[in-house]
Amino acid sequence: MSNFPLSNDYFTGGQRLTPAQSSEGGAPLSQLLNSGAATYETAVATAINIDLSTASADIVKGASRGVTTNSGAARTFTLPDYASAPDGWTHTMVDIDSNIANTFIVIHAGTDTINGVAGDVTLNAQGEWVTVTKVTGASGWVAIGGAGVVPA
Repeated sequence: MSNFPLSNDYFTGGQRLTPAQSSEGGAPLSQLLNSGAATYETAVATAINIDLSTASADIVKGASRGVTTNSGAARTFTLPDYASAPDGWTHTMVDIDSNIANTFIVIHAGTDTINGVAGDVTLNAQGEWVTVTKVTGASGWVAIGGAGVVPA
């Protein structure tokens, strides 16, 4: 018997699906979700500056759900044009360089804003990170960030 579509039992009494519960075809839910996400996720340590402000739609889409780090020198990551990026586009930048002089700057394109400000985000300590997302209904990029774990 297939577990899909789910019966109403899963939607009453506060029950939640677990990763071990099966979807149609018998594959665990977690496996289906992770296999789809893994196709699009990338992590890139850059030795160059990245500028997506005038990139093609395919390149911008391909950079979504990615992680970019700096290595060995100061780096810049220029966000795509906000109006042209697809809703839900997100990218994370992480400063992995221990040299404080090797900043990692996230630059807005044109007149775009980040959290309502027409300014850039500067990561200047190893372990700092920022995730920038295009949220449906927002008028500019939404960013969250902080300090990451730096092994001693």
